[in-house]
Amino acid sequence: MQLLWVLTTLLMFITSLFSPALGQQKIHNQLPTDQLCTPAGECVACPPDEINEPYCQPFGSRRLMHCANGTAPSPIYHSSSPPSLDSPEGAAAHLLENPPLLDDRAVLPYAEQQIRQHTHDGETLAWASCGRIVAQERADFIEFVACNVLFAAVALFGVFTRARRMRMMQARQLAARIGLGR
Repeated sequence: MQLLWVLTTLLMFITSLFSPALGQQKIHNQLPTDQLCTPAGECVACPPDEINEPYCQPFGSRRLMHCANGTAPSPIYHSSSPPSLDSPEGAAAHLLENPPLLDDRAVLPYAEQQIRQHTHDGETLAWASCGRIVAQERADFIEFVACNVLFAAVALFGVFTRARRMRMMQARQLAARIGLGR
């Protein structure tokens, strides 16, 4: 019993040593080249000739990214308060200060419109890997269910047809035994 208590205490002590280091790791989309990338659209299927590229792995889908130099100076505000998030300046400043994660679907609507319309000076277009495409997965699931329903219908038709034939054959055999079918 004491050995179990000692092992439990030792395990808790060892995990407490490593947990602060694990908790301080940041997950972000900043590349080693100090490029900050923001998503510029939805995930789309990779063309067949690019399916083996790293940005198409592991699910065969990619997302357009707009990358800018992360060490560039931040914009200077001419008023005492920063612009609102609904203005182009505010949306761009918010995206520079708080870049969304690669799988973040909550991009500011105005910023998303601006990103889709054009690129700005100093931006580089790139592709990034992304998760599964929801519409494609939904279509695949519906196709899977439809095929299973079709297989079940064919199987049930076969079972009922065979059962009816067996009943008819047994009725003929019974009639032949008792002498009704001559």
